[in-house]
Amino acid sequence: MSRLVSRVLFGARLTFASKGIQILSKPSTIKHLTTSTWFCSSQVDRQLNQFLTNEIKQEKANAFFCDPPEGFKVVKTNGCEVVIRKEYQDGVFVDVEINLAGSVTPSISEDEMSTTEKSEDDTALEAHPDLRIKLTKPSGRSLVFNCSLPGHDAEKQLSEDESNDLPTYSVDSVEIERIPGYFVYTDLFDDPNDSFLLS
Repeated sequence: MSRLVSRVLFGARLTFASKGIQILSKPSTIKHLTTSTWFCSSQVDRQLNQFLTNEIKQEKANAFFCDPPEGFKVVKTNGCEVVIRKEYQDGVFVDVEINLAGSVTPSISEDEMSTTEKSEDDTALEAHPDLRIKLTKPSGRSLVFNCSLPGHDAEKQLSEDESNDLPTYSVDSVEIERIPGYFVYTDLFDDPNDSFLLS
């Protein structure tokens, strides 16, 4: 029996004996199980703490920081949401909203992973977040482009086609704020009718 348990039990015996309650001389099995469970939990806690400490060290070693593009400044950061802004002399400003949550996809599929062994020199994970680009005029009217970056499979296809004149992102939809219900998917655009949006 450990020293701590014997002191606790001895103290309990003295307390109960002074009140006239009879105590068994054999220690309680419930106390013993609780003490052993606490010991195992403590060991698991230490292992978990060590594992998380190592993970944090690796994340800090692999992390890199970058400044926003030239002319932009960070306006808002909230968890994985980032908003950067560029202001022009005529009062127009551009907000680019980026949400990084769920934007990292595995570079190879599960089928490919089961057939090939994973090497230590895997490429770094790349984020492909959706973008929301908002152009706001001094009058308060805004034009919003909902954009997406190509995924890993699309990048493979683009590299096979070797077309360098394609954009690095695609515009999925366009909406004009302050005009209720105006929301257009870009598949419905034709060139002569959408030129007024950009002027």
